[in-house]
Amino acid sequence: MNKLSIKGNEVLTKDEHLFAEELKKIVQVNLKRVYSAINYGQVYTNWCIGRRIVEQEQKGENRAEYGKRVAVIASEILTNEYGQGYSLTNIKNFRRFYIEFQDYTIGQTLSDQSEKTHSIASIATVIEKSQTQSDQFANSLELLPWSHYERLMRVPEKAARDWYMHEAAKEMWSFRTLNRNINTQYYERMLLSQMSPEVRLRCNKKQHAISMISLR
Repeated sequence: MNKLSIKGNEVLTKDEHLFAEELKKIVQVNLKRVYSAINYGQVYTNWCIGRRIVEQEQKGENRAEYGKRVAVIASEILTNEYGQGYSLTNIKNFRRFYIEFQDYTIGQTLSDQSEKTHSIASIATVIEKSQTQSDQFANSLELLPWSHYERLMRVPEKAARDWYMHEAAKEMWSFRTLNRNINTQYYERMLLSQMSPEVRLRCNKKQHAISMISLR
């Protein structure tokens, strides 16, 4: 087994080496898959990478500090192997993507089947042989470009985030439309329009008070 290293010629531990190999396998396997949309493959791959990073972070005694090391390892190994697209910023986004959307079907399906098997071969088998996972993923997370999910991750409220996701897919929103609707609080305004005038007035007063406090 060839020893892998990161900047400064620091050699990885055996467990970190396995972690790096599994990351490469995730990308390698998914690059070979044929999806109905290229962006679907990217979204699927990014979710898997994010999940694996979160798993690896649990192995450090100081999770905050070890989490930083895990992100650096993931970025450097994948960049060296596959080129652009795996900057430290992107790696952090993949991690956040998994955290924000881990409750969807793909998270449960992939996690359940690979919970007890963490070897490179077993991970590859889970991804390659389970075509139904891809179908379940499409039925859970909408078939949207990665740029849409990058924007959705910045919506703090889960109910709003899910609504924007489903509406973007149903109405075929471009990124520009999605971004505009989020920035203008389309979801929140829709909820207000469904309230009685009295309730709407109270909500508007409360929102105004919150806005004034934030300006201080």
